[in-house]
Amino acid sequence: MLNLNASTINSRDIIARLEELKDAKQDILDRVRDAETLIESTDDDELESLNSELEEWDDEYGDELASLTEINDEGESCSSEWTHGETLISSDYWVEYCKQLCEDIGDIPRGGFPSYIAIDWERTAENISADYTTVSINETEYYIRSC
Repeated sequence: MLNLNASTINSRDIIARLEELKDAKQDILDRVRDAETLIESTDDDELESLNSELEEWDDEYGDELASLTEINDEGESCSSEWTHGETLISSDYWVEYCKQLCEDIGDIPRGGFPSYIAIDWERTAENISADYTTVSINETEYYIRSC
């Protein structure tokens, strides 16, 4: 299940959920189209039931589909790695992510710094953000690596 409030989100999870929603909606649309094509042999109640199913689907999943489509379009336009798996980092987690990134790439010595050395992680995160752009998901900004 895709959690759009997580600290980090993988673009492949967004794409997978988007495809799942598109396929589900297309299945209903295909059944409506088939019923309309065979209107002579299709019961009006069946067609009405299918249209009702489509309306219910739109009520339940329409906003999610629209939101994920917008996120996906924005992600594809700002990251060449979007379809291969781009990490989106919540602004709430950004500073911690940058600290971990600096440790992972070796900018921080393995044993860390002595306790008397203080690092301004907020400023460091601000400096790192120059290589990122943001996308908005559920009113939260997520950082994504720029092209």
